[in-house]
Amino acid sequence: RKDGNAPVLPSLAGKKISLSFAPATEADAQAIASYVPDLPTDGSPVDLSQLRVSLPGYLIRMVAEFNVDGETVAQSSAFPMGTELVSNSSLFAPVTGWKDAEDNRPIVGEYRAIAIDPAGISSPQLQSLADKINDTQSKLESGDFNDLNLKKLIGDKLYSVILGYLAADDLMRQSDADAFQIVSYRKPSFGSFTLVAQPQYIFSVPKIVSFVGLEIDVDQLVSVIVRKDNNRNRETQYIINSEIRQSAYEYIVQDAMLTNIDYPGESISAVKAIRLASLQGQKIYNINQSNIDTVLTLLNIDEPVIDEIRQSVGTGKHAIVSQNNISLGGWTGVGYIIIDPHTGSGAYKISGGANGAFFIGILAGAAMILFVATGAGAFLIPGVSLLFTTLLTIESIIA
Repeated sequence: RKDGNAPVLPSLAGKKISLSFAPATEADAQAIASYVPDLPTDGSPVDLSQLRVSLPGYLIRMVAEFNVDGETVAQSSAFPMGTELVSNSSLFAPVTGWKDAEDNRPIVGEYRAIAIDPAGISSPQLQSLADKINDTQSKLESGDFNDLNLKKLIGDKLYSVILGYLAADDLMRQSDADAFQIVSYRKPSFGSFTLVAQPQYIFSVPKIVSFVGLEIDVDQLVSVIVRKDNNRNRETQYIINSEIRQSAYEYIVQDAMLTNIDYPGESISAVKAIRLASLQGQKIYNINQSNIDTVLTLLNIDEPVIDEIRQSVGTGKHAIVSQNNISLGGWTGVGYIIIDPHTGSGAYKISGGANGAFFIGILAGAAMILFVATGAGAFLIPGVSLLFTTLLTIESIIA
Protein backbone atom coordinates (compact mmCIF):
# COMPACT_ATOMS: atom_id res chain seq x y z
CA ARG A 1 0.00 0.00 0.00
CA LYS A 2 1.28 3.46 -0.88
CA ASP A 3 -1.17 5.41 1.27
CA GLY A 4 1.13 5.73 4.25
CA ASN A 5 -0.15 2.53 5.89
CA ALA A 6 2.28 0.09 4.29
CA PRO A 7 4.05 -2.22 6.78
CA VAL A 8 7.66 -1.36 7.55
CA LEU A 9 10.24 -3.89 6.37
CA PRO A 10 11.42 -5.05 9.84
CA SER A 11 7.85 -6.10 10.68
CA LEU A 12 7.87 -8.52 7.72
CA ALA A 13 11.49 -9.70 7.67
CA GLY A 14 11.86 -13.35 8.60
CA LYS A 15 8.14 -14.03 8.32
CA LYS A 16 6.39 -16.42 5.94
CA ILE A 17 4.23 -14.42 3.55
CA SER A 18 1.77 -16.00 1.16
CA LEU A 19 -0.97 -15.26 -1.34
CA SER A 20 -3.44 -18.14 -1.33
CA PHE A 21 -7.03 -18.80 -2.26
CA ALA A 22 -9.77 -20.40 -0.18
CA PRO A 23 -13.23 -21.68 -1.18
CA ALA A 24 -15.69 -18.77 -0.98
CA THR A 25 -18.47 -20.86 0.59
CA GLU A 26 -18.99 -24.27 2.11
CA ALA A 27 -20.62 -25.31 -1.19
CA ASP A 28 -17.41 -24.43 -3.04
CA ALA A 29 -15.36 -26.42 -0.52
CA GLN A 30 -17.62 -29.43 -1.01
CA ALA A 31 -17.35 -29.08 -4.80
CA ILE A 32 -13.56 -29.27 -4.56
CA ALA A 33 -13.67 -32.18 -2.11
CA SER A 34 -15.93 -34.15 -4.46
CA TYR A 35 -13.04 -34.42 -6.94
CA VAL A 36 -10.60 -35.83 -4.36
CA PRO A 37 -10.59 -39.59 -3.65
CA ASP A 38 -10.75 -40.80 -0.07
CA LEU A 39 -7.33 -40.36 1.51
CA PRO A 40 -5.85 -43.00 3.84
CA THR A 41 -6.44 -42.39 7.54
CA ASP A 42 -4.01 -45.07 8.76
CA GLY A 43 -0.83 -43.16 7.91
CA SER A 44 -0.15 -45.10 4.70
CA PRO A 45 1.30 -43.10 1.76
CA VAL A 46 -0.97 -41.12 -0.54
CA ASP A 47 -1.28 -42.68 -4.00
CA LEU A 48 -0.63 -39.57 -6.08
CA SER A 49 -1.75 -41.31 -9.29
CA GLN A 50 -5.33 -41.30 -8.00
CA LEU A 51 -5.41 -37.53 -7.61
CA ARG A 52 -6.78 -35.27 -10.32
CA VAL A 53 -4.55 -32.44 -11.52
CA SER A 54 -7.38 -30.32 -12.93
CA LEU A 55 -10.68 -28.90 -11.71
CA PRO A 56 -13.70 -27.23 -13.37
CA GLY A 57 -12.89 -23.62 -12.57
CA TYR A 58 -16.25 -22.18 -13.60
CA LEU A 59 -18.01 -24.25 -10.91
CA ILE A 60 -15.81 -23.07 -8.03
CA ARG A 61 -15.49 -19.59 -6.53
CA MET A 62 -12.57 -18.61 -4.31
CA VAL A 63 -11.37 -15.62 -2.29
CA ALA A 64 -7.80 -14.36 -2.20
CA GLU A 65 -6.07 -14.33 1.19
CA PHE A 66 -2.87 -12.44 1.97
CA ASN A 67 -1.20 -14.10 4.94
CA VAL A 68 1.69 -13.20 7.23
CA ASP A 69 2.97 -16.05 9.41
CA GLY A 70 -0.31 -17.89 8.99
CA GLU A 71 -2.52 -14.93 9.89
CA THR A 72 -4.81 -13.58 7.17
CA VAL A 73 -4.30 -9.81 7.03
CA ALA A 74 -6.32 -9.06 3.87
CA GLN A 75 -9.02 -10.82 1.86
CA SER A 76 -10.69 -10.18 -1.49
CA SER A 77 -14.14 -10.72 -2.89
CA ALA A 78 -14.90 -14.01 -4.68
CA PHE A 79 -13.65 -14.92 -8.17
CA PRO A 80 -14.11 -18.04 -10.30
CA MET A 81 -11.15 -20.41 -10.04
CA GLY A 82 -8.83 -19.80 -13.01
CA THR A 83 -9.44 -16.04 -13.22
CA GLU A 84 -6.27 -14.04 -13.98
CA LEU A 85 -5.57 -11.23 -11.52
CA VAL A 86 -2.86 -8.56 -11.39
CA SER A 87 -0.63 -7.94 -8.38
CA ASN A 88 2.29 -5.61 -7.77
CA SER A 89 4.94 -5.49 -5.06
CA SER A 90 6.89 -2.37 -4.14
CA LEU A 91 9.61 -1.35 -1.71
CA PHE A 92 10.04 2.16 -0.34
CA ALA A 93 13.41 3.75 0.41
CA PRO A 94 13.72 7.32 1.77
CA VAL A 95 16.28 8.26 -0.89
CA THR A 96 14.68 6.74 -3.99
CA GLY A 97 11.00 6.52 -3.02
CA TRP A 98 8.83 3.62 -4.17
CA LYS A 99 10.38 1.02 -6.46
CA ASP A 100 7.88 -1.24 -8.20
CA ALA A 101 8.72 -4.76 -9.28
CA GLU A 102 7.20 -6.11 -12.49
CA ASP A 103 3.50 -6.92 -12.28
CA ASN A 104 2.64 -10.51 -11.48
CA ARG A 105 -0.49 -12.21 -12.78
CA PRO A 106 -1.62 -14.76 -10.18
CA ILE A 107 -4.32 -17.22 -11.20
CA VAL A 108 -7.18 -17.78 -8.77
CA GLY A 109 -6.49 -21.15 -7.12
CA GLU A 110 -2.69 -20.89 -6.98
CA TYR A 111 -0.56 -20.77 -3.85
CA ARG A 112 2.30 -18.26 -3.80
CA ALA A 113 4.89 -18.38 -0.99
CA ILE A 114 6.86 -15.13 -0.66
CA ALA A 115 10.19 -14.66 1.11
CA ILE A 116 11.93 -11.38 1.90
CA ASP A 117 15.71 -11.09 2.03
CA PRO A 118 16.18 -7.76 3.87
CA ALA A 119 19.99 -7.78 4.02
CA GLY A 120 20.93 -11.46 3.91
CA ILE A 121 19.29 -14.60 5.33
CA SER A 122 20.58 -15.22 8.85
CA SER A 123 21.84 -18.54 10.21
CA PRO A 124 19.26 -18.55 13.05
CA GLN A 125 16.46 -18.12 10.49
CA LEU A 126 17.72 -21.08 8.46
CA GLN A 127 18.27 -23.19 11.57
CA SER A 128 14.79 -22.41 12.89
CA LEU A 129 13.13 -23.48 9.66
CA ALA A 130 15.29 -26.61 9.41
CA ASP A 131 14.35 -27.57 12.99
CA LYS A 132 10.70 -26.97 12.22
CA ILE A 133 10.83 -29.21 9.15
CA ASN A 134 12.72 -31.91 11.06
CA ASP A 135 10.03 -31.83 13.76
CA THR A 136 7.30 -32.16 11.14
CA GLN A 137 9.14 -35.05 9.51
CA SER A 138 9.42 -36.83 12.87
CA LYS A 139 5.70 -36.39 13.53
CA LEU A 140 4.80 -37.77 10.11
CA GLU A 141 7.07 -40.78 10.52
CA SER A 142 5.62 -41.55 13.97
CA GLY A 143 2.01 -41.13 12.80
CA ASP A 144 1.42 -38.08 15.03
CA PHE A 145 -0.83 -35.88 12.90
CA ASN A 146 -1.91 -33.53 15.71
CA ASP A 147 -1.52 -29.87 14.77
CA LEU A 148 -0.62 -30.83 11.19
CA ASN A 149 -2.64 -29.80 8.16
CA LEU A 150 -2.00 -29.70 4.45
CA LYS A 151 -2.16 -25.93 4.17
CA LYS A 152 0.59 -25.54 6.77
CA LEU A 153 2.69 -28.41 5.41
CA ILE A 154 2.63 -27.42 1.77
CA GLY A 155 2.92 -23.71 2.59
CA ASP A 156 5.99 -24.34 4.74
CA LYS A 157 7.63 -26.42 2.01
CA LEU A 158 7.08 -23.82 -0.70
CA TYR A 159 8.36 -21.07 1.58
CA SER A 160 11.44 -23.14 2.38
CA VAL A 161 12.32 -23.44 -1.33
CA ILE A 162 12.32 -19.71 -2.06
CA LEU A 163 14.06 -18.98 1.26
CA GLY A 164 16.64 -21.67 0.47
CA TYR A 165 17.28 -20.10 -2.94
CA LEU A 166 17.84 -16.63 -1.44
CA ALA A 167 20.09 -18.06 1.28
CA ALA A 168 22.18 -20.03 -1.23
CA ASP A 169 22.68 -16.94 -3.38
CA ASP A 170 23.64 -14.85 -0.33
CA LEU A 171 26.38 -17.30 0.62
CA MET A 172 27.92 -17.57 -2.84
CA ARG A 173 27.58 -13.82 -3.44
CA GLN A 174 29.91 -13.22 -0.50
CA SER A 175 32.43 -15.78 -1.77
CA ASP A 176 32.39 -14.42 -5.35
CA ALA A 177 32.79 -10.83 -4.14
CA ASP A 178 36.04 -11.73 -2.41
CA ALA A 179 37.35 -13.44 -5.56
CA PHE A 180 36.56 -10.39 -7.73
CA GLN A 181 37.86 -7.80 -5.23
CA ILE A 182 34.32 -6.50 -4.75
CA VAL A 183 32.48 -5.33 -1.63
CA SER A 184 28.85 -6.43 -1.90
CA TYR A 185 25.92 -5.85 0.44
CA ARG A 186 22.45 -7.21 -0.16
CA LYS A 187 19.71 -4.61 -0.52
CA PRO A 188 16.13 -5.58 0.38
CA SER A 189 15.04 -8.25 -2.08
CA PHE A 190 12.19 -10.70 -2.44
CA GLY A 191 10.87 -13.56 -4.53
CA SER A 192 8.16 -16.21 -4.62
CA PHE A 193 7.63 -19.90 -5.20
CA THR A 194 4.26 -20.76 -6.71
CA LEU A 195 2.13 -23.81 -7.34
CA VAL A 196 1.11 -22.81 -10.86
CA ALA A 197 -2.41 -23.05 -12.23
CA GLN A 198 -3.03 -23.10 -16.00
CA PRO A 199 -6.62 -22.29 -17.03
CA GLN A 200 -8.28 -23.16 -20.31
CA TYR A 201 -10.84 -20.52 -21.29
CA ILE A 202 -13.99 -20.76 -23.37
CA PHE A 203 -15.35 -17.30 -24.22
CA SER A 204 -13.24 -15.85 -21.36
CA VAL A 205 -14.72 -18.31 -18.85
CA PRO A 206 -12.20 -20.60 -17.05
CA LYS A 207 -13.51 -24.02 -18.07
CA ILE A 208 -10.70 -26.30 -16.82
CA VAL A 209 -7.93 -25.33 -14.41
CA SER A 210 -4.88 -27.61 -14.42
CA PHE A 211 -2.04 -27.54 -11.90
CA VAL A 212 1.01 -28.03 -14.06
CA GLY A 213 4.13 -27.28 -12.01
CA LEU A 214 5.96 -25.01 -9.61
CA GLU A 215 7.74 -21.77 -10.40
CA ILE A 216 10.43 -19.65 -8.75
CA ASP A 217 10.01 -15.99 -9.63
CA VAL A 218 12.56 -13.59 -8.13
CA ASP A 219 10.95 -10.16 -8.39
CA GLN A 220 13.83 -8.19 -6.92
CA LEU A 221 17.37 -9.37 -6.17
CA VAL A 222 19.73 -6.41 -5.82
CA SER A 223 22.96 -5.52 -4.05
CA VAL A 224 25.15 -2.51 -3.40
CA ILE A 225 28.49 -3.12 -5.16
CA VAL A 226 31.76 -1.23 -4.65
CA ARG A 227 35.02 -1.98 -6.52
CA LYS A 228 38.06 -2.23 -4.23
CA ASP A 229 40.45 -1.44 -7.10
CA ASN A 230 38.11 0.73 -9.19
CA ASN A 231 38.29 -1.83 -12.03
CA ARG A 232 35.06 -1.36 -14.02
CA ASN A 233 35.63 -4.44 -16.19
CA ARG A 234 36.04 -6.61 -13.09
CA GLU A 235 32.76 -5.28 -11.70
CA THR A 236 30.92 -6.03 -14.96
CA GLN A 237 32.27 -9.57 -15.02
CA TYR A 238 31.28 -10.05 -11.37
CA ILE A 239 27.71 -8.99 -12.15
CA ILE A 240 27.48 -11.31 -15.18
CA ASN A 241 28.89 -14.26 -13.18
CA SER A 242 26.49 -13.56 -10.31
CA GLU A 243 23.42 -13.50 -12.54
CA ILE A 244 24.43 -16.67 -14.41
CA ARG A 245 24.82 -18.37 -11.02
CA GLN A 246 21.45 -17.07 -9.85
CA SER A 247 19.73 -18.50 -12.93
CA ALA A 248 21.49 -21.83 -12.42
CA TYR A 249 20.52 -21.94 -8.74
CA GLU A 250 16.88 -21.49 -9.71
CA TYR A 251 16.77 -25.01 -11.11
CA ILE A 252 19.49 -26.58 -8.94
CA VAL A 253 17.74 -25.64 -5.67
CA GLN A 254 14.37 -26.90 -6.91
CA ASP A 255 15.80 -30.22 -8.09
CA ALA A 256 17.66 -30.67 -4.79
CA MET A 257 14.66 -29.88 -2.61
CA LEU A 258 11.76 -31.35 -4.57
CA THR A 259 12.92 -34.61 -6.12
CA ASN A 260 14.19 -38.03 -5.20
CA ILE A 261 13.93 -41.52 -6.69
CA ASP A 262 10.30 -41.84 -5.58
CA TYR A 263 9.24 -38.35 -6.72
CA PRO A 264 11.05 -37.61 -9.99
CA GLY A 265 10.91 -34.25 -11.69
CA GLU A 266 13.06 -31.67 -13.41
CA SER A 267 13.36 -27.89 -13.40
CA ILE A 268 14.01 -25.44 -16.18
CA SER A 269 15.59 -21.97 -16.03
CA ALA A 270 16.99 -19.55 -18.61
CA VAL A 271 20.55 -20.85 -18.32
CA LYS A 272 19.44 -24.50 -18.41
CA ALA A 273 17.08 -23.95 -21.35
CA ILE A 274 19.81 -22.30 -23.43
CA ARG A 275 22.26 -25.08 -22.53
CA LEU A 276 19.74 -27.80 -23.51
CA ALA A 277 19.02 -26.02 -26.80
CA SER A 278 22.75 -25.89 -27.54
CA LEU A 279 23.12 -29.61 -26.76
CA GLN A 280 20.31 -30.28 -29.25
CA GLY A 281 22.35 -28.55 -31.95
CA GLN A 282 20.26 -25.38 -32.06
CA LYS A 283 21.80 -22.05 -32.97
CA ILE A 284 22.17 -19.64 -30.04
CA TYR A 285 21.95 -16.02 -31.13
CA ASN A 286 23.48 -12.93 -29.50
CA ILE A 287 21.16 -10.22 -30.77
CA ASN A 288 22.04 -6.54 -30.91
CA GLN A 289 21.01 -3.54 -33.00
CA SER A 290 23.28 -4.52 -35.88
CA ASN A 291 21.70 -7.95 -36.51
CA ILE A 292 18.22 -7.84 -34.99
CA ASP A 293 16.31 -7.45 -38.27
CA THR A 294 17.96 -10.57 -39.71
CA VAL A 295 17.87 -12.76 -36.61
CA LEU A 296 14.24 -12.16 -35.63
CA THR A 297 13.08 -13.64 -38.94
CA LEU A 298 14.93 -16.87 -38.06
CA LEU A 299 13.39 -17.41 -34.62
CA ASN A 300 10.63 -19.98 -34.09
CA ILE A 301 9.62 -18.97 -30.56
CA ASP A 302 6.67 -17.33 -28.81
CA GLU A 303 5.65 -13.94 -30.19
CA PRO A 304 5.62 -12.21 -26.77
CA VAL A 305 9.29 -13.17 -26.31
CA ILE A 306 10.16 -11.80 -29.76
CA ASP A 307 8.35 -8.55 -28.90
CA GLU A 308 10.26 -8.22 -25.61
CA ILE A 309 13.59 -8.84 -27.38
CA ARG A 310 12.75 -6.25 -30.05
CA GLN A 311 11.87 -3.62 -27.44
CA SER A 312 14.92 -4.35 -25.27
CA VAL A 313 17.43 -4.32 -28.14
CA GLY A 314 15.86 -1.07 -29.31
CA THR A 315 17.01 0.52 -26.05
CA GLY A 316 20.61 -0.66 -26.53
CA LYS A 317 20.50 -3.95 -24.67
CA HIS A 318 21.60 -7.34 -26.02
CA ALA A 319 19.55 -10.55 -26.06
CA ILE A 320 20.68 -14.18 -26.01
CA VAL A 321 18.16 -16.78 -27.17
CA SER A 322 17.94 -20.12 -28.97
CA GLN A 323 16.41 -20.42 -32.43
CA ASN A 324 13.58 -22.76 -31.35
CA ASN A 325 11.60 -23.76 -28.29
CA ILE A 326 12.63 -26.78 -26.26
CA SER A 327 10.46 -29.29 -24.37
CA LEU A 328 11.16 -30.69 -20.93
CA GLY A 329 8.54 -32.83 -19.21
CA GLY A 330 5.25 -30.98 -19.62
CA TRP A 331 6.88 -27.61 -20.32
CA THR A 332 7.55 -26.20 -23.79
CA GLY A 333 9.14 -22.82 -24.24
CA VAL A 334 12.39 -20.91 -24.51
CA GLY A 335 14.99 -19.48 -22.17
CA TYR A 336 16.42 -16.07 -22.97
CA ILE A 337 18.65 -13.39 -21.46
CA ILE A 338 18.26 -9.61 -21.77
CA ILE A 339 21.53 -7.95 -20.77
CA ASP A 340 22.93 -4.42 -20.52
CA PRO A 341 26.38 -4.69 -22.19
CA HIS A 342 27.73 -1.69 -20.26
CA THR A 343 26.89 -2.82 -16.72
CA GLY A 344 26.49 -6.59 -17.12
CA SER A 345 23.10 -6.43 -15.40
CA GLY A 346 20.43 -8.54 -17.01
CA ALA A 347 17.15 -10.44 -16.82
CA TYR A 348 17.33 -14.24 -17.13
CA LYS A 349 13.86 -15.35 -18.19
CA ILE A 350 11.78 -18.23 -19.47
CA SER A 351 8.64 -18.12 -21.61
CA GLY A 352 5.76 -16.75 -19.63
CA GLY A 353 7.69 -13.79 -18.28
CA ALA A 354 9.05 -15.25 -15.04
CA ASN A 355 12.47 -14.13 -13.79
CA GLY A 356 13.06 -17.63 -12.52
CA ALA A 357 12.60 -21.33 -13.09
CA PHE A 358 9.77 -23.79 -13.63
CA PHE A 359 9.55 -27.25 -12.04
CA ILE A 360 7.71 -30.16 -13.65
CA GLY A 361 7.06 -33.18 -11.46
CA ILE A 362 4.44 -35.47 -10.01
CA LEU A 363 4.28 -33.49 -6.77
CA ALA A 364 3.05 -30.28 -8.34
CA GLY A 365 -0.50 -31.00 -9.41
CA ALA A 366 -1.17 -33.45 -6.61
CA ALA A 367 0.03 -31.00 -3.99
CA MET A 368 -2.25 -28.25 -5.26
CA ILE A 369 -5.35 -30.42 -5.40
CA LEU A 370 -4.67 -31.60 -1.85
CA PHE A 371 -4.02 -28.02 -0.79
CA VAL A 372 -7.33 -26.58 -1.99
CA ALA A 373 -9.35 -29.63 -0.93
CA THR A 374 -10.77 -30.34 2.49
CA GLY A 375 -9.88 -33.53 4.32
CA ALA A 376 -6.94 -35.19 6.04
CA GLY A 377 -3.64 -36.58 4.83
CA ALA A 378 -0.18 -35.23 4.08
CA PHE A 379 3.14 -35.89 2.44
CA LEU A 380 6.50 -34.18 2.88
CA ILE A 381 8.51 -32.72 0.04
CA PRO A 382 11.97 -34.30 0.29
CA GLY A 383 15.33 -32.61 0.60
CA VAL A 384 14.46 -29.38 2.44
CA SER A 385 16.19 -29.98 5.75
CA LEU A 386 19.25 -31.49 4.03
CA LEU A 387 19.73 -28.35 1.93
CA PHE A 388 19.48 -26.07 4.97
CA THR A 389 22.07 -28.17 6.81
CA THR A 390 24.36 -27.88 3.76
CA LEU A 391 23.87 -24.09 3.60
CA LEU A 392 24.73 -23.70 7.26
CA THR A 393 27.88 -25.79 6.75
CA ILE A 394 28.98 -23.70 3.74
CA GLU A 395 28.35 -20.51 5.69
CA SER A 396 30.57 -21.67 8.55
CA ILE A 397 33.37 -22.49 6.06
CA ILE A 398 33.11 -19.09 4.31
CA ALA A 399 33.06 -17.29 7.63
